[in-house]
Amino acid sequence: MAANTQQFGSREDYSREGNTRRINEVSTHSTSLEQQLQETNQQVAALTDLFNANFSSVPKSCGICKQGHYTDKCPSLEHTTQEVNDVGMQ
Repeated sequence: MAANTQQFGSREDYSREGNTRRINEVSTHSTSLEQQLQETNQQVAALTDLFNANFSSVPKSCGICKQGHYTDKCPSLEHTTQEVNDVGMQ
């Protein structure tokens, strides 16, 4: 019980009659947190560079026509409304 009152205070600390409460000091400036954030940012930047370097070296290869574009950009997949209607009307 003693440890609990040290961490959370007691009812006497929050009594309305006394109108006094303890306030714990909070620091908004922390060098260790800033250093950790900076290190994390550097790691993310390194991973981004690594990803971009690996992705740019992958050749474009279409699985449909084997041309120099990705499969989802293949011109053979692009159909206009007119072409679809023509096929449906036959």
